[in-house]
Amino acid sequence: VDLDAIGRLDIPVAVVGVDRPGVAVETITCDNTTGAVRATEHLLESTPPERCFFVGTHRGNLDSDERAESFVQTLRSRGHEPVEDQLAYGEFSFEWGWDWAMKRIELGLMEGSAILAANDEIAIGIANAARERGLGTPGDLRLVGFDDSRICSLVRPELSSVRVPVADMGREAVDALIRRLEDPESAPRHARLATSLIVRDSSRV
Repeated sequence: VDLDAIGRLDIPVAVVGVDRPGVAVETITCDNTTGAVRATEHLLESTPPERCFFVGTHRGNLDSDERAESFVQTLRSRGHEPVEDQLAYGEFSFEWGWDWAMKRIELGLMEGSAILAANDEIAIGIANAARERGLGTPGDLRLVGFDDSRICSLVRPELSSVRVPVADMGREAVDALIRRLEDPESAPRHARLATSLIVRDSSRV
């Protein structure tokens, strides 16, 4: 996203999901860092850092990259330097989660793992692949998704996830547009909304 070009547009604009220091446009993002740190710390409660994994989308995706970096920094804070195998990059999809999990299972490497997925679709793909091969959560592996979409409370076991305040972000964007209409010369604001970890059955200790 070319935020500088957007900032030069002669119309009220609010950008959701992307921000950069000094950019002259209203932006609304969520606090990926705090959410991912809390999720990783939760997984570390009963899983050693060398058995913790992050499964994200392709590098260059802002949300996934921030979540991955927070995961890495949290493991480092426990004295563990993550190896390449502990971070995987693919797509924001059920299929990618399934494929990643199946490869781990076929190699006999899944049991005893704790996994932070970059979104709920990836996490559910992982959970379904594990179930297909007779592994359960949280008994054989612990799992946390990201976004806290409605499906988290519909699947069994219920999926732990980091809640992203999507509705609040939408309201903030509308407020930003109204503010630009009423006072177009005011300094753009950069809202960063809090996330929260929702612990359910898939990751309970």
